Amino acid sequence: MIEDIRKDLISVIVPVYNVERYLRECLDSLLSQTYPNLEIILIDDGSEDSSGAICDEYASNNENIKAIHKANQGLGIARNVGLQKMHGKYVTFVDSDDYVDKAYIEKLYRGVIDNQVDVCKLGFTRFGDGTKPYKSTEYKDIKFEDKEARNKFLPLMLGSSPESSDAIEMCVCGTIYLAEHITNHMVTFPSERNLISEDLIFNIEYMQYACGACLLNDNSYYYRINPKSLSKRYLADRVVKYCSFYRYEVNRLTQLGYPHDVILRCSRQFFVNIRYAIKQENRQISKKPMKSSCNAIRDICFNDLVIKILNDYPIYKLGRKQKIFLMLIQKRACKVLYLLASFNII
Repeated sequence: MIEDIRKDLISVIVPVYNVERYLRECLDSLLSQTYPNLEIILIDDGSEDSSGAICDEYASNNENIKAIHKANQGLGIARNVGLQKMHGKYVTFVDSDDYVDKAYIEKLYRGVIDNQVDVCKLGFTRFGDGTKPYKSTEYKDIKFEDKEARNKFLPLMLGSSPESSDAIEMCVCGTIYLAEHITNHMVTFPSERNLISEDLIFNIEYMQYACGACLLNDNSYYYRINPKSLSKRYLADRVVKYCSFYRYEVNRLTQLGYPHDVILRCSRQFFVNIRYAIKQENRQISKKPMKSSCNAIRDICFNDLVIKILNDYPIYKLGRKQKIFLMLIQKRACKVLYLLASFNII
């Protein structure tokens, strides 16, 4: 295996935007990898701080780093630029405010080679500024044979089933892909400004061509909880975006022939997203008065798509907490939901 790990070039795509505080830690972790044959592609997405200069510095001092500068268009489009420039047999993605263990890429590579699959995913260690790692996402070692990548692995990314909490992370970070499927089938990311979960759309399309997948019992990707990230900021139109994404996702999966039990996974994740939207009506996050937040929660409870999904979903199969949360939405208990959000109970 020592000889094998020096044969295949692996592309590492790093989109960069206003992360001068964290970028060196990210790049140093990539330069210290035990896997030697890497090309690191930095996409400076119109940064307004010194991030672009840091990219140029590292590119000038390291032959395997390329820095590309472009106007700001968002994370998904930046990754697409990296896909256009990659030369590797395999490709992985690292966000520029995160970092990875020195054996991270070697572990992913060994996963695809040893299991003879086209995609491999491992877990995450989450942390915040100035804190010790406080939460990990861990998986058991599992191999999905051939078309199981499409029919069993992908559904886990969509959300949990009604009966269990069996979902896995849908993000492309912590994952390695066979590049030829991306190139040959023109698999790309949509803009997260149009579809709020661009990673999942990428995975839906890629998994249609993947021959086998595997999960690793490892969490050597270090994911930074950044309060300034898009996923953490208060967005007034967040529910609109969730609804738009759900419709797109379900329509696409239906076109691809996925059965009803897979669509139910999307519905359960939709409830998770709605809970997050309500949670953001906490005054500390929204900065809104109580009446405005209660009105926003009321709009959620009376949303036509929310009502439709609730009516079609087997709520009786869920756990007690999930049942209570959804029943409160059905009963339009807006003030109760607001109080639960205010005390971080939901």
